[in-house]
Amino acid sequence: MVARHFLSEPELINYLQKDKDFTEQEARSLYLQVQGKDYNPPRRERILQWQSQQEFLICPNPDDPDACNVYKDLQFPEEVYEHISNYHEHKVDS
Repeated sequence: MVARHFLSEPELINYLQKDKDFTEQEARSLYLQVQGKDYNPPRRERILQWQSQQEFLICPNPDDPDACNVYKDLQFPEEVYEHISNYHEHKVDS
């Protein structure tokens, strides 16, 4: 969800295949799913939730409130921030 804003499709698919159990077909399918749903990058809380459900670390220092905040550490394309703003406005209107 984050990498798609910074890597090309071939770069991202190659990166996903660094997991020896992840085939090119699975990597391509995941890429297309994320692109098709236009997922926003996850909030820190969501990253920590995912981490609690698996064996490997995503966020090496979960006690640090600034750790794993992708919005603090990265500059996304303006469309990402607009999409989030539109979501919150729609939520308030509902």
